[in-house]
Amino acid sequence: MKRMRTTIAMATAALLGACGVFDDDEPEVIEVRTQPTPLAVALPAAATEVGAGWAHTCAVLAGGALNCWGGNQAGQLGNGGAGVPCVEGYSVCSNGPVAVSGTTVWTRVAGGYLYTCAIDNAGAARCWGAGRRGQLGDGNLAGSSVPVAVAGGLTFSQLSGAMGGDLACGIAGGNALYCWGTGYYGQSGIGGYGQTAATPYRVGPAQSFTAVAVGEIHACALDNAGLAHCWGSNYYGQVGDGTRVDRGVPTVTLGGRSYTQIVAGLAHTCALDAAGVAYCWGAGGQIGRASSTSADRSVPTAVDGAQRFVQIAAGGWHTCGIDTGGALWCWGDNTYAQFGDGGGAASLSPRAIAGMPPFVQITAGGAHTCGRTAAGAVHCWGANTYGQSGRLP
Repeated sequence: MKRMRTTIAMATAALLGACGVFDDDEPEVIEVRTQPTPLAVALPAAATEVGAGWAHTCAVLAGGALNCWGGNQAGQLGNGGAGVPCVEGYSVCSNGPVAVSGTTVWTRVAGGYLYTCAIDNAGAARCWGAGRRGQLGDGNLAGSSVPVAVAGGLTFSQLSGAMGGDLACGIAGGNALYCWGTGYYGQSGIGGYGQTAATPYRVGPAQSFTAVAVGEIHACALDNAGLAHCWGSNYYGQVGDGTRVDRGVPTVTLGGRSYTQIVAGLAHTCALDAAGVAYCWGAGGQIGRASSTSADRSVPTAVDGAQRFVQIAAGGWHTCGIDTGGALWCWGDNTYAQFGDGGGAASLSPRAIAGMPPFVQITAGGAHTCGRTAAGAVHCWGANTYGQSGRLP
């Protein structure tokens, strides 16, 4: 177990500082640059939603335009592939927000590893970026630097991209869960391993779901009663069923709790109940308990503290949440300043982060975090090799 944990941690650092040939090829490793405190992103209009990918970020703006910033190695910014050299000059990035191509009116956005998916005002989904593993959902195994329509004519209410992986999922009409892309560890959700699907397929055809969250090699969803179901890799207990056995189909987590939100990181899962209590499970260090040290948890466990959250977001190895007063709390890894407190000290328990605006939405990428205020201002911090925090260093 220790060897796998070390391998994944090393891979995380490599991916955060990766440049070179992309679309799922092994990247060249460069130094990770950081933005240690919140940076106000220079958007042309107020943001109504913000979504983080592995090393890029996008925001839906008032009026329905969509701006993205950060890495553009595989066209994940959706602007036709244009950009400027990254810090070391090996790769293409943006030096601030750029407009996604086209005149589509957007309502929702979700980032993945090297791709992005979004929903338009009619509920249709479009994706762009790396596509060799089917993650664009358009029936082709090819990438695109501009939005392409997800096949099937489905109407979606929400989408989730894989944090560090190649799977995308969404909730469509009738609370049906659809996914597309590649699932090596059973995260495809249809009972097998290693499938690649370039068009949407239904997961749990006899089930209805209201929310979905895709990590790197696992995925989770909430059913109509708020029960959490997870599947995929369970090496760290991130499925939450009390075992370490990988699951190829949605498997209900233990505890019988009803949740209102669920999020997934690389190897951990967190969810909120109706009272605002956060529960986490999976890789130790990210589950919000000082007593856990490095111990993994295979069942949902309440995070430390009396704070109550209205929203949470899971990054690669960190989690952040907004409490009922609008204050920000973070826990887990802070190596790349993903807490936004100017330092690099990790925290096993939720730590209040001073000096933040009162956010109404929080999102997290591989090792960066962004918050949106009620007025539509977006602030980002953390890993910034590609400008994913708002501008190139």
